[in-house]
Amino acid sequence: MSRQLDTVRRVRQIERDDRQRALAEALAALDLLDDRLRKLRHEADAWQRMRRQRGKGPIDVDFLASANRYRWLLAAQQQHFQSERDRLEAEITRRRTALIDAERQLQSIEKLIDKRRAEARRAQARLEQRQLDEAAGAAWCRREVNS
Repeated sequence: MSRQLDTVRRVRQIERDDRQRALAEALAALDLLDDRLRKLRHEADAWQRMRRQRGKGPIDVDFLASANRYRWLLAAQQQHFQSERDRLEAEITRRRTALIDAERQLQSIEKLIDKRRAEARRAQARLEQRQLDEAAGAAWCRREVNS
């Protein structure tokens, strides 16, 4: 029985480790996405500053048109990355829940293994005590017979 539980425990450990890796991958992807969003925001701010600076003096229609197109492109990319980030946060929540469930299952198996081991130790102790009692009883009987 103990071998079966040890096998189940190993399987649960592997599942937990897989879920930890999956969560770590999702968190790393979130970090990359956050870096991209920061860079896009920084770039949009830089373009906004440059546009304000160029706004002083003669108006360059071509520059304004290209700046607006670029601003729309950056906004679309930010929106895409933000929706991807929202999706990734939901996935991280799901993976955290799966990791917690896997950890609980592993702890349940480990508690069961500990309980079975304690039961086996108690059974072994009772057996040893019974053997000692029988040996003591047999020695007493031999003394009584011999005396």
